[in-house]
Amino acid sequence: MADSTSTRLLLRLMATGEQNNLWGGYTNTSLQTIGRAAKGYQSIALTGDKTITHTNYSASNEGMVAFIKFTGTLSSAANVVFPSTETVLDIWNAAGQSVTVKTSSGSGVAIPNGTRIRLACDGSDFVNTSSSNIPSATTIAGQVTVSGQVKGLSSGTDSTDALTKAQIEAAIAAASVSGSNLVLNSATDTTPSYLNTKLLVGTGLSKTTNNGGGDETLTLASTVTLDGKAKVSSNDSTPGFLNGKLVGGTNITLVESSDGGDERLTVNASVDADIEQAAIAVAMSI
Repeated sequence: MADSTSTRLLLRLMATGEQNNLWGGYTNTSLQTIGRAAKGYQSIALTGDKTITHTNYSASNEGMVAFIKFTGTLSSAANVVFPSTETVLDIWNAAGQSVTVKTSSGSGVAIPNGTRIRLACDGSDFVNTSSSNIPSATTIAGQVTVSGQVKGLSSGTDSTDALTKAQIEAAIAAASVSGSNLVLNSATDTTPSYLNTKLLVGTGLSKTTNNGGGDETLTLASTVTLDGKAKVSSNDSTPGFLNGKLVGGTNITLVESSDGGDERLTVNASVDADIEQAAIAVAMSI
């Protein structure tokens, strides 16, 4: 009777009375294969899609180990196709892109770059068998990415606890004051109110609500009228125009020009005739 092959690890199953004087070496090869499958580690460099093949009675079949690390610098996602045999694998993808582990006829499991995962093959395709239950009081250092919903959260109590949907909704409801869209002047303001109430106007300003009951707006306007009048000083009781507030004294005359247009006020000085003659006489005697 001829030797046969095991279905999972492709070990030599020696027939009774066969392989005289050779069975020791064959047995050692089988033991080495079993050891690699149970405890072995292998790093596999990827440059693109890869198909892994196995041969019978070999203690060095690629990927026939317990733990595989994919390495490399992939520029795009890749597929790694394994033989369609029953197996369990721990895989660490450090190849730079997503890697899908599958059989030739299966859809497999896509493993994101940087992810460690446990896969199992039932002889037709691989599935993710990583534990979905995290033991209580487990500390996770680093970022946690969740694809899907997080179910069964207990209500948070500490300041760093996650909140349930019910807690978030309650917080939103508590933050909503009676009559929506009220405002606060600052974070420490104790009394929310409508904008028209919270916004006060000072001297020289007015406010007007427009389109009452609809899409309302609030208009701020100046009530100060700039009439061109001036005061001589801060306690002047009667503002007036320049031609009235500026008064000519002795020998000074004020002349307004361009009346009703771009007006100008000319200041003229006149000298008494006697003074003028005296000044001329003095000048001539020098």
